Amino acid sequence: MAAALALAVDLADDAGRSSVADTFKMWRVAFLPGILRPDSTAPEYGKRAFRAYAHTLEASFGSHGFRS
Repeated sequence: MAAALALAVDLADDAGRSSVADTFKMWRVAFLPGILRPDSTAPEYGKRAFRAYAHTLEASFGSHGFRS
């Protein structure tokens, strides 16, 4: 996963201003809270899935030096 995201970041930002860690942090801060809010229309099983996805990404990036 980390390699795929790194490639996507490189393709999207040929100037080299973005990093995998920054991209993950932006997703985690900009989008995840809206999904996990108590008043979100997302079903509970969806919220659980997004939490698990975020934890998996963080663990994966942490083991590859992407942790913030």
